[in-house]
Amino acid sequence: MKKISIVIIAKNEELKLQRTLHSIKGRDWVDEIVLVDSGSQDQTIEIAKANGCRVIHQPFLGYGEQKNIGVDAANNDWILNIDADEVISDELSSEIQTLDLTATQAYGYHILISLVFLGRRMRYGRQFRKPHLRLFNRQLAKFRTTQVHEKVMPLSESDLQREVPTLRGEVYHYSYDNLHEYFEKFNHYTTLAARDLKAKKNQKSKRLLIYFRFPLTFLKIYLIHGSVLDGYQGFIWSMNSAFYNVIKYAKFDELKNLE
Repeated sequence: MKKISIVIIAKNEELKLQRTLHSIKGRDWVDEIVLVDSGSQDQTIEIAKANGCRVIHQPFLGYGEQKNIGVDAANNDWILNIDADEVISDELSSEIQTLDLTATQAYGYHILISLVFLGRRMRYGRQFRKPHLRLFNRQLAKFRTTQVHEKVMPLSESDLQREVPTLRGEVYHYSYDNLHEYFEKFNHYTTLAARDLKAKKNQKSKRLLIYFRFPLTFLKIYLIHGSVLDGYQGFIWSMNSAFYNVIKYAKFDELKNLE
């Protein structure tokens, strides 16, 4: 079994990090845990070191660049990136254990991630078993350097069309413990997303479309994607997600008007 380096980025994650590290610690395939901290003022660093993490201090550069700092610092070419609020299931761990990463032709593997929102594991919308390329060979792939919605991309254009295998085990994403925390992250992420929009060439503000984004996005997530079947949590998730889309473009419009 080829050993894997786990890379985590964090800031002030003391309430969630212990749960995350508990799901990793002692796994036979884990060679090291690299945690890139961007200025925690709570017990995040102490918790990380107590659980055997190698801590790197790095002011925040954006999610993609921050993760690449950890990827470059790792001792192994095979990297598993998880967030400080995610938990690896036993099923996923066992599956990774069986992978022959020495012989594989794949540059990476999709990991299925399910959101746990307001105490409920979302099962019917697009936040259930959503594939993300999180296990990859750093010689063949890296994170793209966007402010938000970073993802792993192959380094060679010829690999862009290659099929990426998907593992069956899950990661559980405990992103928001309550609505107060949700809206703290909401404000941060919508600002970063608006900046990403502004950085794109030829991206224009279309203020009239902002009026229609909320109802259309809500109906798509709640009814078409099936979040209605997730009960109260599904309704709140759909409403907030639609509002996110509105505010992202409203902030983008605001940035364009400052030019």
